[in-house]
Amino acid sequence: MPNSVQIGAQNWSVKNLDVTHFSNGDPILEIRDNDEWLKCLKKKVPAFCHIDNDPNNTTEFGLLYNFYSVHDPRGLAPTGWRIPSKEDWDELRVSVEQTEQSGPALRTKTGWDKKEPVILPWEKMPEKSEWEDGNGTDSLSFAALPAGYRTPGDGKFSHRGEAAIFWSSTQVSEVNTAIWAYFLLAGGGTLDNMGYNQISGLSVRCLKD
Repeated sequence: MPNSVQIGAQNWSVKNLDVTHFSNGDPILEIRDNDEWLKCLKKKVPAFCHIDNDPNNTTEFGLLYNFYSVHDPRGLAPTGWRIPSKEDWDELRVSVEQTEQSGPALRTKTGWDKKEPVILPWEKMPEKSEWEDGNGTDSLSFAALPAGYRTPGDGKFSHRGEAAIFWSSTQVSEVNTAIWAYFLLAGGGTLDNMGYNQISGLSVRCLKD
């Protein structure tokens, strides 16, 4: 497992997960084709992919996994680690926000796109060179990188350079089968969360047991 960093009472991995086998040694299915990725939904097939289907991206950004990989009983996280729950992610956010904004503190100092400004309908969009810097301070060495994600609608890759999105292990509710995921946006102020479709391809960070 990559190096870790202590934030509050928690010990987090400082790189996105990039394993291609479950803890018991069984291989995880790699899926490159967009339509085949979407077919995992029907049979709840665990799968991973390289970002933009390019293995050269994996050293820096890790892999993207659907939730069936995350939730598989064979175990995605290495021994001694676990997939963080909603409560774990909330604890991280509270710990960071006691002293600084969680967004900048968790993002890397480089690699993020500039933040697109919000303008009124009659205003002219500034040149991109004038947009606000989207990088963070990485003051806690969490080193979140904008890997983007694989969308549940068409299986395409999106938002690389703009967003880091991480699975939790927690379903939104008994009725809502979406899974809580936590995200950072270029130039954004906080670590936010929302429910994601289980077929989405998201990054994974591990928490030490």
